[in-house]
Amino acid sequence: MNLRFKKAWASGLISTGLLIFLPCVPVWAYQIDKNKRIIAVSPTGDYSTDAQKALAYLLQRPDKDTRWTFQFNPGKYYLSKPLYGVGLKNVQFSSNPDNPAILIKADNFSQSEYLIYLRMSEKIGVRGFQFYGRTSFKDNNNPVWPDQGLFFGSCRNVNIERNQFYNFGNAALRVTTSESDPVQGVNSFDTTVTGNTFNNIYQISTTSNDEIHGATARYWLKNNTIVNLRGSVKFASRTPGAKDVYIVDNSINGSEHYGLEIDNFDNMEIRGNTLQNIKGIAINIYTNPRVRKGFNWGNNFTIADNKMHNVRRGIRFSPDPSADGYKPVPKNLQIINNTLTQITESDPHVPAIAVSNGVVNGIKITDNKLSSVKNKKFIGISKGSSPITQINNTGEGKALETQSIGGGSVASSPSPSPSPSPSPAKPSASSPATSSNGLKAPSQLTAKYDGKLTVRLNWNDNAADETGLEVWGSFDSKKFDKIAQVYPDTKVFTHRLKQVPSQPSYYYQVRAIKNSTASPMSNVAKINFK
Repeated sequence: MNLRFKKAWASGLISTGLLIFLPCVPVWAYQIDKNKRIIAVSPTGDYSTDAQKALAYLLQRPDKDTRWTFQFNPGKYYLSKPLYGVGLKNVQFSSNPDNPAILIKADNFSQSEYLIYLRMSEKIGVRGFQFYGRTSFKDNNNPVWPDQGLFFGSCRNVNIERNQFYNFGNAALRVTTSESDPVQGVNSFDTTVTGNTFNNIYQISTTSNDEIHGATARYWLKNNTIVNLRGSVKFASRTPGAKDVYIVDNSINGSEHYGLEIDNFDNMEIRGNTLQNIKGIAINIYTNPRVRKGFNWGNNFTIADNKMHNVRRGIRFSPDPSADGYKPVPKNLQIINNTLTQITESDPHVPAIAVSNGVVNGIKITDNKLSSVKNKKFIGISKGSSPITQINNTGEGKALETQSIGGGSVASSPSPSPSPSPSPAKPSASSPATSSNGLKAPSQLTAKYDGKLTVRLNWNDNAADETGLEVWGSFDSKKFDKIAQVYPDTKVFTHRLKQVPSQPSYYYQVRAIKNSTASPMSNVAKINFK
């Protein structure tokens, strides 16, 4: 254990006191075979308590450098409380994949969001289980934040293999740096997630819960089957140090949002995956909007040999400015030999493969095949990126040229209740208003509806040093609600709606923001629904 990790690990043990108290355990609570180094529980009696006592034994055992098996015998375990441990070492959570232990959140589940919660732990395996959350998504696709599965915070050498995850309203699996870690930045390393099935979940995630801890490094996501996603498979970090991720040979079939969503990582290989039936972007890579102090990211990305079918957009690589105005400049982006079919985006300004909203030093886009692209917009790269190698890309069987695209921002947000039909508002002819802090209001705001649940806003950005812009909407032109926040210097916003509303009209306004202050509102852009 290196010194940096040992500091965090030891601090975690002291802060929780888990190793200090261990009640006397009756011998019938669980079975121990010290010769084989196996501790086993069964789904009889008070198995929630028995399992936690068995875990406490493993936490306190003297031979932590020796591998132990924590065996769950077949059957259903309706857990009323989580399996919680800090400082666990050299333990294999084991079940028979062909006759698994099924861990289910009981109706009276309490004390934590997670079925299994481990931090400051190392050399941990989880194999052969079925895990069930409590969210059906029957009524809507919104996340249920407390309904989570497995958590590994500030752990290293974790192997998650041949498990099945069902019905989690938030993260079925979260591997990240714990917010309780005394070491800031990234302190989670060496995770392998392979051969698992995830069904009807909101996300798989690496996001930490605060702004001073990052995500993870050296992570392998391989040969997993992921269906009925409501959010995305998300690799996100709020600090530097998140890197060395391999997303290989996975299948993602069906997502209400994105397939892969990646923020602020370096050194990532995305290869040989199949992504289909994605309502948003198949592979969406962009600056984490919750990063307050920007840093460089996005170096050494390879996106190769993937297949994308029936997705709204294919690949988006967008090194947007962070909230403080910092502009990352990634280097070495390779998009090679991907196959994209049935791309459903109708906006004529949005390419199937886009490098946008920033500059990338060194881009190679070669041997990609695109077909059935609805808007006929194939490949676009933002101005200023160089050098660019673009060879042997084909669209509808013809050679493709890479097109330059401008700055803009295409964002997705919940509909205010939902959709409109166009009648672009007349732009204001007056000079833009200025607030007391010197921020000039956006001007010349217009709104256009494409008839297919998408509204495109355009405006002039007149502020010189804003930290972002806010888009506001209203059904009556009097009470406006915030729809979205976009990055500095943005002049374009696409509002995606869910259904046609019953109200006759909808109104938009935009304003610039600088930290906690804001400019006056822009002119109003009105859209008529009928």
